[in-house]
Amino acid sequence: MQNELRVCPFCSSNIPITAKFCIKCGQKLPPIQDPESVKKCFSCETVLRLGDRFCFKCGFPISTKQEQKFAVFLAPKAELKTCNICFKQIEQNLTFCPSCLHAFHIPHLYSWVKKNGTCPVCKDELIIQE
Repeated sequence: MQNELRVCPFCSSNIPITAKFCIKCGQKLPPIQDPESVKKCFSCETVLRLGDRFCFKCGFPISTKQEQKFAVFLAPKAELKTCNICFKQIEQNLTFCPSCLHAFHIPHLYSWVKKNGTCPVCKDELIIQE
């Protein structure tokens, strides 16, 4: 038990299982949970941090309903789109501005609209429907 690690639910650092506070972010840690009750990303199985709306590793939206399943659609012959915020190719979690149809990673557009209230390209007002 001395060398066992667990994941901090706030910053995802590996920390000793006996720690009461995270050595990286300083947050007080909840009691050790049953491994079956830990929330994981549906897409990449990463252990999720508390309060995140998207998986910090792959960007997959986090559902409040654990039983909800998502379909993943692939277009292997299609040209990959480029996110108009980070300018990297979008391999998964693609979304479009409903006004100008420019492509974005879902978490990037979500964060931008939450802060600015507009599309980063066409500047049309966008509203997040929670």
